[in-house]
Amino acid sequence: MGGVILTLPNNIGGALDAQVAIVVLLSAFVGALGLALYNARRLQIEQHRAWMLRAWFYAGSIITMRIVIFLLAKFISDRGYVAPLPCARISSLLGPASKSIKLFPDCEPYFLGKDPAKAVVVVASLSGDEAGVTAAFNVVFGSAIWLGLVLHAVGVEIYVTETERLRQISYLRQLNAGMKNPGRAGLTADRIGDSPLWMPREALLVHQETQ
Repeated sequence: MGGVILTLPNNIGGALDAQVAIVVLLSAFVGALGLALYNARRLQIEQHRAWMLRAWFYAGSIITMRIVIFLLAKFISDRGYVAPLPCARISSLLGPASKSIKLFPDCEPYFLGKDPAKAVVVVASLSGDEAGVTAAFNVVFGSAIWLGLVLHAVGVEIYVTETERLRQISYLRQLNAGMKNPGRAGLTADRIGDSPLWMPREALLVHQETQ
């Protein structure tokens, strides 16, 4: 993860939207792992399970992101989308200076050593040269990360359900460990939100009989 953060300025052009998306993704993954560990130490099994699932669903968005990148790049190809590319990048993609200057005359100051930071606008196209393909991926990279993360974040919430069976097991283990508030000693919705107070099965039956 440290390597990803260090290379952020250069990842697929280093666009700001892509950098922010990667930081959000890493933060969500690490945060979910931290909450999973906290709930494991508090013997809150169902919450540990839920946060571990969230962590790996977030991490799995990288796979979905790659699929989305190709789909979006194909969609925007040759439709007027453009991306700035440094002439140094174009040189590494196209090879000889003569070829680069022929396709991108504005890069001539770079090859003459007059402007090492020179950049040009490249049309996004999967049917063109390597520079056009790179431009297409640059245009969609940030959007693909956000879309992949949202799809996985929504998907895991549909999949994750707090099962009563695991909550009862958490209650028994916390009770045997002498923890306060057994059944809800970890990070549970009824401790930090306005959800109804959870009760163990026996206490719930007694509470219902007294109503």
